[in-house]
Formats: sequence, structure tokens, C-alpha cells
Amino acid sequence: MLYDVAIIGAGASGAATARELSRYRLKTILIESAREVCAGVSKANSGIVHAGFHHTPGTLKSRLEMRGNFLFDKLHAELHFPYLRCGILTAAYSTEEMESVKSLYQRGLANGVREMELCSKERMLELEEKLCDTVVGGLFAPNSGTVEPYNYVFSLVESSCLNGVHLACDFKVVSGTYHDGHWQISSDKGDQITAKFVVNAAGLCADEVSRAFGAEDFTITARKGEEYLLDRNSPARPT
Repeated sequence: MLYDVAIIGAGASGAATARELSRYRLKTILIESAREVCAGVSKANSGIVHAGFHHTPGTLKSRLEMRGNFLFDKLHAELHFPYLRCGILTAAYSTEEMESVKSLYQRGLANGVREMELCSKERMLELEEKLCDTVVGGLFAPNSGTVEPYNYVFSLVESSCLNGVHLACDFKVVSGTYHDGHWQISSDKGDQITAKFVVNAAGLCADEVSRAFGAEDFTITARKGEEYLLDRNSPARPT
């Protein structure tokens, strides 16, 4: 079969792309190197729906961050994945950190983030009583939220497949050659898929996929974050 579009990578980006393309009369296939979707970086991310104050105003990333934030309520209503618009607190524990928080606040204003609040120490402790009382202030963005990554991606893929998208797991792409108006995509096992267009959504392997197709030459430098899960039943800070 000749597909119109092949999407490489069934994580959050690839799955969302597949669902959007499923709205159109296209033959689309979603390709994943693992045996299940959401097996890469998407399975272990923080699940934060960012409010829009992190990135430089006017950049593509800031525009997409804002638009994505606005779209989550509609997407949740359609797919029913675990999602909560709970807001986010950015706490400062020194005057230097508070200056950084003020910069984030100004950046958010420039990006059009609504209902942000630059908070005093008292306001921060009112919003979260378990913060250490050495906090000096912070930023509250009520439009931020959280999503459960697994079910988010699974919901996107399920919706895509119900709307006609094909799913090919355990297909590790090793090469892509273009001839006669289409791409011949080959796996490490010798399987092949042909498509007119290819979307590279391969996450940490996107640089390898790009080189396999003779496209942009770049290197992804991975990084790890640290997440602390706090017991909601723990006692409040000492008074």
C-alpha cells in the first residue's frame, strides 16, 4: 500500500499528528520502533501543560505552547484522558531567584498568558501551606495543568486508529530512500513501508531518523530532569 503520510514515532507528538491527520481523507500510518506506543521519552515526562511563560516571546515554541494550552480543554472533552487544570507555582527562595521569577512573569505577559499572579511570601503560603516558610515569593499561573502521559498518548492513538490511521509497532526505521514520488521506508528486519510524505516525530532518535533519510544533520543531546513526588497526606509545615 502507498500511504499519503508516514509518521515515525508514536509518542505524544507523533500520536497528536496522527490524530489531526485522521480528520482528512488521507492514508496515514503511525510507525513505532517499540512493541507498544508511548515507549520512549513520552512515557516518563512530567506531564505538565505549560502556561506559556517559559519561552521567548515571538518564537515558534512560545506560540505553540500558548495554543497547545488553550486546546487542552477541548481535547480532554473529546478523548477523556486524565487531565487537571490545577495551576502551577514557581517558588523563589532568595532575592536573586525572585528576580528570575519576575522575568518569567514579564515574559508570560508578553506571551499573552492570562490570570498570572506575582505573589508575595504570604500569598505563596496561602496557595500552598506546605511550602517551606523560607520562601520569599513566587509566580502563580492558574492556566497550567497536568496530564497523565500514558493515557494521553493511548487516547490519541486509539482515536487515530478508529478514524482509519494504521499502526505499525516493532518497526525500527533504518533507512529512507526517495524515488518515483514516494519514500521507501525500511526497518531493521527488512520490512518496508512506502509513503508520499514522512513526518519525523522520533523523539530522542529524531537525529538518527533524519540522517537515515538524508535530511538535516543534527545531534540531540539528551538530558534528565528530576521530579519529586510529595505525599499529600504529610503534615503541613510547622507554624
